[in-house]
Amino acid sequence: MTTLSLIVKEYVALDDEIVESMKLMKGLRARRTELQEQVLDEMEAQGFNEVQITGGKLSLKSSKSTESIKRDLVIQHIQHAFNCAQTDAEAVADQIWMNRNTTQKRALSRTKKRERGTSADE
Repeated sequence: MTTLSLIVKEYVALDDEIVESMKLMKGLRARRTELQEQVLDEMEAQGFNEVQITGGKLSLKSSKSTESIKRDLVIQHIQHAFNCAQTDAEAVADQIWMNRNTTQKRALSRTKKRERGTSADE
């Protein structure tokens, strides 16, 4: 076998192993999320902010996040802030959108042959 063949063989084997592990992880995460909701509901019902557990504690926390900025909102705020026409605000918004930083990553994409009789969900 050539060096490339050996590398590709190991890559495919690891890719298969990762796919199987991710299927298992998906199920575990779903169950954890269900339990998390139950724990949060019980903690709120009993007025607890913390629950002591072996090796630490579970704390009730909340966080806020902001939505991504939408082009129409930017145009609206530019118009309001600078008291300008919509076409001018659109031109400024277009400049912002066209000059955003972009990043590029390299990756391999693997396509697997489908076996007859299997569905895409499996």
